[in-house]
Amino acid sequence: MSNVNDEYRDVARGMGMSNMQSIFMVELPIALPTIMAGIHLSAIYVISWATLASYIGAGGLGDLIFSGLYNYQPELIFAGTIPVTIIALVVDFLLSKLERIMTPKAFICNKIWPINNKPVKMQNGGLANDHSEKST
Repeated sequence: MSNVNDEYRDVARGMGMSNMQSIFMVELPIALPTIMAGIHLSAIYVISWATLASYIGAGGLGDLIFSGLYNYQPELIFAGTIPVTIIALVVDFLLSKLERIMTPKAFICNKIWPINNKPVKMQNGGLANDHSEKST
């Protein structure tokens, strides 16, 4: 969360938020896409390393693959690669969906983030997330 722009922290402080409110209502939602991308990438790495662990004799998902390579048996290679590929694709799909659910809609649509999904009424009569021009 250190990558969150200081301007957002200043705005939260200017609105009278406590440190905990600032973390949970401003900083965490902004940092969440990066956090979820890290979790997503880490999960795929775990699957790949669990597959490669059998190369050094540690067992794992790659036992069939390396047995097939050592014994020149393509059916063992396929019997190992197909489940690993399916596991990786399913985990990737599920974490992509979770990442999409947990990412605030404003970041997805690249729009201003309204408070509580409602337009914010400004003192000049306009709306904070209203992009229409008002004549003054």
